[in-house]
Amino acid sequence: MSRAELEAVSREKLFREILEYLPATSTVSVIGKMRSGKTTFATMFADFIRDYYERQGDTVFYAVYNPDMLEDLELLEMEIRYLSRDINILIFDDLSFVVQGQSKVVKNFLNLIARIAHITSSDYNYIFFIGHYSRAISPFLRASNCIVLTSISHPEISSLKELFTLSSLYDYLYYYEIYPKRYIFLIRYHVYERIIDFTIEGARPRKKRERTKLGIGL
Repeated sequence: MSRAELEAVSREKLFREILEYLPATSTVSVIGKMRSGKTTFATMFADFIRDYYERQGDTVFYAVYNPDMLEDLELLEMEIRYLSRDINILIFDDLSFVVQGQSKVVKNFLNLIARIAHITSSDYNYIFFIGHYSRAISPFLRASNCIVLTSISHPEISSLKELFTLSSLYDYLYYYEIYPKRYIFLIRYHVYERIIDFTIEGARPRKKRERTKLGIGL
């Protein structure tokens, strides 16, 4: 059985190609297990978008929100409304609860995101969602303009087929398992599904942490 090619491309080239196909207001979902490179990917892509527009002379509002900052959605909406600029980049980190998308809080949050272009009065809004994989994936995430999978196991494939084709998932599982120490990502945007080697030198944590000896006179 032929497999999709494992691509090793520069981050700048990859980000530029994805940005070319993203609508002016768009969502990027990055999902996977802990320490699999979710935040690394999201922040690097967001930094690229910010630098891209700032070089053109646009003003940029760039903000990172943690789960505890979402307790007051009215305050969040007010902040976004008054701090928004020509280009708005919002990163919502550790949103595992959003992928399950059932509670009133989740629905209110997703409603806020759906109205983001009206809140900011800008056509250019890039919203990043970072969360752990869940079997109960929100329809909102299934509709993301770009989805990045940073980890996979065989039992997850049946649910992930809502986000990717089965052939891509099985190819990704193959590469993910044979290169356990590398950042191998499956990315879907526009009509493309690509398996990317996104390894950053020295980025993987050690399996065993080195212990630091502490003591008087050392």
